[in-house]
Amino acid sequence: MTGTYVGIIGWRQWSDSSGGPATELAFGDEGIAFRQGATTSWGGWNRLIHSGNYNSYAPTKTGTGASGTWGISITGNAATATKAATLTTARTLTIGSKGKTFNGSANVSWTLAEIGAAAASHTHSYAPLTGAGTSGTWGISITGNAATATTASNSSKLGGLSLGNATQGSHPGANTVVRTDGNGYLNVGWINTVSGSASGTPTRIYCSQDAYLRYYAPDNATLRRSLKAYITYGTAAASGGSSGDIYIKY
Repeated sequence: MTGTYVGIIGWRQWSDSSGGPATELAFGDEGIAFRQGATTSWGGWNRLIHSGNYNSYAPTKTGTGASGTWGISITGNAATATKAATLTTARTLTIGSKGKTFNGSANVSWTLAEIGAAAASHTHSYAPLTGAGTSGTWGISITGNAATATTASNSSKLGGLSLGNATQGSHPGANTVVRTDGNGYLNVGWINTVSGSASGTPTRIYCSQDAYLRYYAPDNATLRRSLKAYITYGTAAASGGSSGDIYIKY
């Protein structure tokens, strides 16, 4: 700070430098400045910038106060654009086989003929997807079930076989596809199986008393009595039981 008279205000946060540097504010002809320092040395004075003096250190937003040479790099279209109404380099737009130059100064358009499209009044010699307007004889080859289906009843066949509809006590007949009835039961005739022979102890014996197959456990008393094979044994005298039962005392 220079000048004939300068007023200074100083303070520190603590009695020594442990509380941080001491600070001084100076008021004089050149404005306001401050400096900071330790116990034995001070830093240089720094002037406070305000609305009255900032243009002495930096240009305004509009560039007032700027001088000298400024290195400013500008890239992109802004470096050469003189007007936004046209392109810097004209381009060729091609639709079909017809190309037209476009630079942005005017619209460009193509006629149907230029792009190889048929006129709006054009009529077609081929049939639409809906078949509207068709006539004459069409040679159409159909394969699969549709080639032989003549009635709606044929639609119930699988591989040419009718769908069976047997009820309890009957079977659907030969060469038919079996299905379950309304109760979920399967009504068929004879059942042949080529399954392998069993080797373990039987746990189920299938038989019937009403044309429906059900199973009994091998030790079921009703099953064994119906086969005249209800045999029991023990050390006590025989008692109870049913007609035909066999009891072995040992």
